[in-house]
Amino acid sequence: MNDEQKDRFAAIGAQTKYRRARIAREESPASNLGGLCKQQTENFTQLPVQRIKELIEPTEQQNAAFDALKSASAKAAADLDASCPADIPQTLTVRLDAVGKRLDALADAVNTVRPALADFYNSLTDEQKARFNVIGRASPAATPQGETKSGG
Repeated sequence: MNDEQKDRFAAIGAQTKYRRARIAREESPASNLGGLCKQQTENFTQLPVQRIKELIEPTEQQNAAFDALKSASAKAAADLDASCPADIPQTLTVRLDAVGKRLDALADAVNTVRPALADFYNSLTDEQKARFNVIGRASPAATPQGETKSGG
């Protein structure tokens, strides 16, 4: 592109940034890019630790694997949080770079949590696995009648 075309292309990014900033002021705090990114990070990595502990009732041996899973989840959360941009980048190319960085961080988070989750899951008995597999599927109010929960 020549200089004039580059200037027009950059102006499109500036207009988009201005429009998004205006919308972010008018809407909820989560509507800004950084807030939305951090909210997605929490949703992705937030383990229901207390619920897992109550439902699974890990043995002493399983606690080591559970602690490793909690540590891996915390590391993944910190890394994902660090990948959130503070502001909307000015140009399309920089925005694409930010998206690429975020996608790389998401893949790294999965690769961080997956082995620890597999180790913990593999340490469970069949009964514990059955209880673990229903975590997050439905709210407690949506639990079918006749099904009981341990610890709560």
